[in-house]
Amino acid sequence: MNANLQRYTRHYINGQWVESTGTESFESYNPANGQLLSHTQFGSESDADAAVQAATVAQNTFAQTTREERLDMLRRIGESFKKHQAALVDAVQQSLGAPRMLCERLQVPAGLMQVQAWSQLLADFPFEEVRGNNLLVQQPVGVSLCITSWNWPLNGPMGVLLPSIAAGCATIWKPSEHASASATLLAQVMHDAGLPPGVFNMVLGNGHIVGRRLVGDPNVAMVSFTGSVTSGQAIGQAAVAKAKRVVLELGGKSPFIVLPDADLTAAVKACMTGLLRNSGQSCNAPSRLLVPRAQLAQAETVAAAVAQAIVVGDPAQPTTQMGPLANESHYQSVQRFIERGMRDGAHVVAGGLGHPDGLDQGWYARPTVFSRVSDDAYIVQEEAFGPVLVIQAYDNLDEAVELANRSEFGLSAYVVGADLALAQKTARRLQAGMVHINGAEMSLAMPFGGFKRSGLGRKFGPEGLKAYLEPQSVLIPTA
Repeated sequence: MNANLQRYTRHYINGQWVESTGTESFESYNPANGQLLSHTQFGSESDADAAVQAATVAQNTFAQTTREERLDMLRRIGESFKKHQAALVDAVQQSLGAPRMLCERLQVPAGLMQVQAWSQLLADFPFEEVRGNNLLVQQPVGVSLCITSWNWPLNGPMGVLLPSIAAGCATIWKPSEHASASATLLAQVMHDAGLPPGVFNMVLGNGHIVGRRLVGDPNVAMVSFTGSVTSGQAIGQAAVAKAKRVVLELGGKSPFIVLPDADLTAAVKACMTGLLRNSGQSCNAPSRLLVPRAQLAQAETVAAAVAQAIVVGDPAQPTTQMGPLANESHYQSVQRFIERGMRDGAHVVAGGLGHPDGLDQGWYARPTVFSRVSDDAYIVQEEAFGPVLVIQAYDNLDEAVELANRSEFGLSAYVVGADLALAQKTARRLQAGMVHINGAEMSLAMPFGGFKRSGLGRKFGPEGLKAYLEPQSVLIPTA
């Protein structure tokens, strides 16, 4: 038996840690070496019911709390988060396989960034508005359910849990089974912050038992889901059938358009850096590079150089720039994606199947660049969710926009060019929820979400808070 095996057998319900009553379990393995890392005991339907009951009881009182009281809760969450920050870095590095540098600089600090952003928004948000003689009041939607993914195990959850609490909604969280370590620590953060019982609840479990039970419960008023398109569509259908509010943040196949006047070398390097951060496991990663046809060969050369130079290795080492993929099933999925591209005749500019040299253990993938393939090919249209780039060539700007929009996804897009006015004009033509111009970073003050198959609704910013609020018209008679 592994003496270092971590066991996650408790949920956090009604302000207390309670043992799971479920019969199914899940084993997690260290993505860097494939060794058994942890055991998670899934919850049962009765565990899910207990969480909903706790949240439902808490909701009436919590909905009446003041802005100042909820601001104080966010402040305490931030203070508690800081105390657990070192342990969170270890948990994310070990369970996700993210490089230590990324964990210390972004994966974990993003949680505090979320606290700061939502605190500022809550402080300024207009919960009441006078319209003529009448009053518009933003009321909490009710008990909310947040189902989150494993790839950004702190930024993702904090980006939905905090606005739910800020809005006055008692909250239930079902984290990904692949992120039990960081989820359990984050629940401890909430506990140590002293939130009222039932305001925050966490149930460990899978989708087909715990997730389905929570989504279907009539006392859950709102569902926020981050994950795959297939799961999101099923959850959306189930929730809408019972008239629940739904926010879905799903997949992406984000185009990175290099305008003719751009510095091509710098642009390609920026695209590759954005893609390979977090091993390509980001929904908004720039996975399609669109370049002028005359510069295709140069773009291929630069992309290949970046793919070959990036330091792939043990995430615990400070020099590592890209770690392994998060788990074996996902590694196999990315391998099938690369194999499909090769089978469809795409030119392999760099990378390919298998592990990088010297990294035979664990789930390391080779940074891979494809080019010279049909614009309708599978690898151009579908999401790899890994370190795989496809380069497309265009003859004019109209074609670049058409190629960028020729996708069932519409989460993010990127435009790089010397002429800022042209870059902004191009951005307005793109069917994407977010467009980054000349390397602009994501802002938590701006809405995050996409068009088409990339989801419904928005997270972050005032729009993200409104997802947890219902507008109430208070009609007052004239004198």
